[in-house]
Amino acid sequence: MASFQKRSFISALMMFSLSLLALSGQNSFNPGTIIVNDSTTMKGEISAVDSEGIITTCLFKAGPSINPISFTPDELQGWQLNSGRRFVSGKDITPETSEMFLEILFDGVSDLLYYNDLSADHYLIRDMNGRLFTLNAGRKGKRSSQPDDAYTDASGIRAVLRICMADAPALADRINTLEPDREVLIDLMHDYHVLITQAESDIVYELPPPALEAGAGLFVRYGVDLFSANETGDLVGYSYDPALYPGIGICLTTSFPRITRNFRSILNLSLAERYVYGFSIEEIPDYSLTLYQEMHLHHLVLSGELLFEYAFGTGRLQPSFFAGPAFQAVIKDESRIDYDMAGEDIVLSESIPFESGSQFHGGVMVGVGVSYAMNSSLALFLRTGYSRLSGDDTFSGLDSFNISAGITF
Repeated sequence: MASFQKRSFISALMMFSLSLLALSGQNSFNPGTIIVNDSTTMKGEISAVDSEGIITTCLFKAGPSINPISFTPDELQGWQLNSGRRFVSGKDITPETSEMFLEILFDGVSDLLYYNDLSADHYLIRDMNGRLFTLNAGRKGKRSSQPDDAYTDASGIRAVLRICMADAPALADRINTLEPDREVLIDLMHDYHVLITQAESDIVYELPPPALEAGAGLFVRYGVDLFSANETGDLVGYSYDPALYPGIGICLTTSFPRITRNFRSILNLSLAERYVYGFSIEEIPDYSLTLYQEMHLHHLVLSGELLFEYAFGTGRLQPSFFAGPAFQAVIKDESRIDYDMAGEDIVLSESIPFESGSQFHGGVMVGVGVSYAMNSSLALFLRTGYSRLSGDDTFSGLDSFNISAGITF
């Protein structure tokens, strides 16, 4: 009986797994249109089949319940998805691309096509005279499938672009510092088209950038906090040394490329151990005594900022300005005050735990920074910021300065 139940459970689990696979397969189809060789168009659902990254087959379904039909590059002119992406058969491009579909990135006075074979990103530019230029952005540790004379580094790509766009000298300086990737090349093709035709209206197609891009990063930070005693609190008369401390954190970035690449939001979270020393001397003349008070604030601090940053320029090195809400939260407090009372014939000492009025301080941060793009996905940054944070019954406020250095990816 137990064996039967076990087999039944396994069978049910297998059926459930197959159902999930079937649903996954269905979800891989997206609404779109295919264009057969006689220029007839058919609407339905499309799924691309790739081999080592190269799209070699287009699966087409005229309806949800109809079995898919397989099309090769020999059988189609191309296809496009309702979401906007377009693909063209490579049979009429070059012999090397005859068995694949290429993505159209730009269609205008010159065309920009793309495919990826897992070893490199390959871009093909077809100019107004029918000349074909190949740009291969090789990936470290990988070997390209392109011929030996293909350009596989940034300097070679720039050299090809200078030849391809020789009739647009206004782009020369931009090409000389260009770091090739999809969006950079699309933007370049767009501006080249406008320079040559003096119009945008006759651009047939341009792949839009993503509506939203998210990234993450790591950083180290060094902070300086300046405390001010509340004039109406119990610690009036204390002098505080600046608190200098290191920290480590993570950041999450969000940008909106379709609006602008110069604006983004940054969420920073960092953790640090902070020590603050305060000192006070109080004379008690009636008893000829002097009271020495030493404050030792030992905090484990969680800091956070939601910053809105605007970067200037389009090069690899970009200065920026940022501002946004900030907070500090003490998540562990091991503070104390040491009291020493001294007179002619007596010395009394006592140490008592101390906790400030609030463990959370909110405010605003402003600052400047600079970033350096190592490539299309990695960037180094350096930022310096100032925060003014709220006070409590103990402290009237907190001025915080910090400098952060890190990497985003």
